[in-house]
Amino acid sequence: GVWGRIGADPGCALVALGEYGRQELSPASSLDLLVLRPSAVDPTQAAKSLSYELWGAELDLGYAVYTPEEAMRLARTRVDSELRFLDARLLVGDAGLFKSWKDDLMTWSRRSPAVFLERLVPVIMARRSSTDDACASLEPDLMDGAGGLADLATIRWIEAVGGPRELPSE
Repeated sequence: GVWGRIGADPGCALVALGEYGRQELSPASSLDLLVLRPSAVDPTQAAKSLSYELWGAELDLGYAVYTPEEAMRLARTRVDSELRFLDARLLVGDAGLFKSWKDDLMTWSRRSPAVFLERLVPVIMARRSSTDDACASLEPDLMDGAGGLADLATIRWIEAVGGPRELPSE
């Protein structure tokens, strides 16, 4: 309701990313949002108003404002952005704009599952080198530890990019 109340342009799409996009928020999670905008629209004021509302509610928030082309350029150059975008979920706004961008992202990510896996390995290795095993620690890092939520997300990314394009019919 906040998105409509602040006067956001209906041609934009408010998108949940990362843990929020996967609907796996933990008590310490932040809300990671993307305002996807057509080239001719500048939703900066609406995005700021939304952030003030959410910060006022004492929510940890990160947000960005991009056109679909800008977001695709970012996904192509930064694997961490590509991974956050793979978890994208439309909250409110232009469903057509969101679907077109998400389809383009999936097409690009799926162009070569082997290349995707090569890009994913350094992310996994960096995470593993900085945390203990979540299953064998007195104070496990449930998000980033080996066997934690980030590993579950990694399995989902691998399936989304390299797995079947459709679920088998029964």
